[in-house]
Amino acid sequence: MDAENLQAEFIKQAQEKYANGDYFLGKLNINGQHIDIEIAIEREGKRAATFVAGWMVRQKGVITNNTPLGG
Repeated sequence: MDAENLQAEFIKQAQEKYANGDYFLGKLNINGQHIDIEIAIEREGKRAATFVAGWMVRQKGVITNNTPLGG
């Protein structure tokens, strides 16, 4: 999977899981509500790679990624 497709899949999963309430709440502070979303990336011939990515809920429900590389 190339970088553009990987990014698109990462964002797609995060938006879908956020919309469905499939996330874990973190701290709420002046920047917004922290949430964690589990991302699964399929790998050819192997098990999916999964990790938890940190996100911030901003005004009007927009989410922004705090974990750009899945750190």
